[in-house]
Amino acid sequence: MRAPTMGAALLAIIAVIAATSSGCASRSARAGSAASLKLAPAIVRVINYNWHDARVYAIRGGAKHRLGVVHSASSGTFRVPEYLYKLGGHVELRVELIGSSETHTSLPIPCGPGDLIEWRIRRVLKHTSAMVY
Repeated sequence: MRAPTMGAALLAIIAVIAATSSGCASRSARAGSAASLKLAPAIVRVINYNWHDARVYAIRGGAKHRLGVVHSASSGTFRVPEYLYKLGGHVELRVELIGSSETHTSLPIPCGPGDLIEWRIRRVLKHTSAMVY
């Protein structure tokens, strides 16, 4: 077996340095790209147990943002715009029954990026409930 020459040892050291520095560069590049990724939006899943179709709104500071309509005895999933929960970390939900004058507004619900709010609209609106996952 031949002893490694000075040139071979130098090449091995350069290879190790190059591999180590490129690993660091790729890790920092990945970290930079991960920081630039947008966070997942908050989602509201509405389950309507009421006999009426329901218009669903998200409320922040008195302003209503229409999320959509959920038909009787069905469910719907809606994205909550970030500006509605970004500053205070909560959102209120409102249901207006179509063909009825009944409405219900939830208490403030804690909400953040990536949260899933499950809102169950009951036949008696005051029994409507929300859970956050």
